[in-house]
Amino acid sequence: MGVSTGLGPTLAKCHHCKTVFNSGKREWFQMSVFDKSLFWVLSIVYAIVIGASCGLMASYIPRTIKYGVISNWPSQKPIFFESVFVLSFIAFILYVQFKRIQNSKLRFGKNQIKSVAVLTSFFNFDFNLQVQFCSLFVALLCIEGLLLIFANIRA
Repeated sequence: MGVSTGLGPTLAKCHHCKTVFNSGKREWFQMSVFDKSLFWVLSIVYAIVIGASCGLMASYIPRTIKYGVISNWPSQKPIFFESVFVLSFIAFILYVQFKRIQNSKLRFGKNQIKSVAVLTSFFNFDFNLQVQFCSLFVALLCIEGLLLIFANIRA
């Protein structure tokens, strides 16, 4: 995806070899007003795109379980049901971004001179955030695909 909000620990530590390196990111207190605004604009766009995609995909799973193949679904779409899923995923992504700001403030206070190296891992939200949410979307897509395959076999 390549677009980064730029927020994160300035120093990172490889979880394999324990080498400390410059991550190219900045802590919240090191960011300018423009950078902070850009962080929120990108976060909102990111939340809408990824949140809506994951939310729609997640909303299809219960209907596939209940009705099977898409042609068996009721003609009237349950808009409320889809909206709840979409808004939940968007809210979750914005919550994660808010927690990243809080973590940055805890890691790097205003009076602190140097940043603390953070251990990289797939599950650390300070690194690989786009990969994590895209992986969630792919997982939901695979679940939906498998359910449709089983529904077609059953039909």
